[in-house]
Amino acid sequence: MDPSSQQNATTHDADGNHDPGKMFVGGLSWETSTDGLRKYFCQFGEVKECVIMRDTTTRRSRGFGFVTFSDPAHVETVIQRGTHEVDKKKVDPKVAFPKRSHPKVRTVNFNSPPLFLFFTDKKRLKTFCQGV
Repeated sequence: MDPSSQQNATTHDADGNHDPGKMFVGGLSWETSTDGLRKYFCQFGEVKECVIMRDTTTRRSRGFGFVTFSDPAHVETVIQRGTHEVDKKKVDPKVAFPKRSHPKVRTVNFNSPPLFLFFTDKKRLKTFCQGV
């Protein structure tokens, strides 16, 4: 996988469908390489893809990655095993879920004055602005 695309890795395959063989792995050491991650998890089954998420500016590991197995049953095998250690650090593998698209939520700061007011009723506007 191209390093620039690692920032946007999701649980979707090339067709945009959810990949049930994809697993999130948290708690990675900063020194863990993609090859090291692959080498550890290949003992549970054929690893189709392995990605360590990196900071786009520094290229330093963000401490988590994704492993995709060719057979989704291997994800369950990994999880049932319990404790896992990669590069002498305990890691936390979990089933990967697709990124949810969150609607943009606007926040309102009630401690600052409003930037604009929109009134369709002139009487309400007059009442509201009377003390100003």
